[in-house]
Amino acid sequence: MELEVVKSLEEIAACAKLQLNEIDLISRTSKCGKSVLEIFDVDEKVSFSSDGGEEEVDIELERSEQSDDRQEKMAHEIDCLIRQIERMQMAIRKRQLKKSSEQVSEEFPGQETETLTECQVRCKQRENQENYIEANVNPKHQPLCGNELLEARSLRQAHNRIQQQIDEVICRYRKLREIIFEMRKRIRCMEGNLIDLNSKAEKYIVWFGEVAKEMNVCKERYNYLLEAKMSRREALKTDQVHTARFLKYNAAYVTKTRLKREIAEFIDEVKDIETLMGELHKELDRNMALFEIPRTNSLDNPAAFLASMAWTVRLSDEFRKSGIKLKDGVN
Repeated sequence: MELEVVKSLEEIAACAKLQLNEIDLISRTSKCGKSVLEIFDVDEKVSFSSDGGEEEVDIELERSEQSDDRQEKMAHEIDCLIRQIERMQMAIRKRQLKKSSEQVSEEFPGQETETLTECQVRCKQRENQENYIEANVNPKHQPLCGNELLEARSLRQAHNRIQQQIDEVICRYRKLREIIFEMRKRIRCMEGNLIDLNSKAEKYIVWFGEVAKEMNVCKERYNYLLEAKMSRREALKTDQVHTARFLKYNAAYVTKTRLKREIAEFIDEVKDIETLMGELHKELDRNMALFEIPRTNSLDNPAAFLASMAWTVRLSDEFRKSGIKLKDGVN
């Protein structure tokens, strides 16, 4: 490793030494972006394009011109940063594979180049990775010593620290997405509640207008009630009148037991009248029979005829009295 790489790492010390909870994620990532890109500027420029050409890294974030929501912009910027990090990691892997393939080609110079299919290319890459691992395990070059070893260790520590920070950024980003999703749901609920409150407020406004129209009428009714209501003395007098009337009606009315008794007596009197009417009918029949008999001996026995007439008059008087009692009972 060259010394320039170590010097480029010194520029990101401000971001590496601070804790994640002490710095804003977006500002920290934007500050570290330039220094992280300088790590790869050792021998040649790293290309992130699919064609493999030499292109500059586009670090500008895509922003939606139509959206005014700050949360959506923040999430969009974090997405762009994560995609940038993934591209950088892919570029590192490609460079490692390229170096390993060059080492393998140097070890086997007589190997023929052939056109390979996609599956063969993948198998070749795996073989190159295995060869690269074996080369790292059993290196042919001399081990590093002194300052070079310290520089390599510092580079590895910086790489691990950056990788941890990237993982932490991804975790924070996912949590932020969840928080934004929850906030959106709550905002939608609040919008529904605001719509309900708005409809209720409109109803209350209509009701307030109707009440305002009725205020004058209510005042007129109140004044009329003040004039029409009776005083305390009039109320007591009216109460006494109604109490006396109630007692009078209560005395005139009969109880249930007395009503039953009166009904039973009335039924008995009706039965007596029926018996009297039967006897009267019999007596009238007997008298009519006497009038129909030839009056041969009428002058010999006039007492029987007079007695029958007296009995008839007595029965008619009793019938008249019972009729008067019935009329009094109905009234």
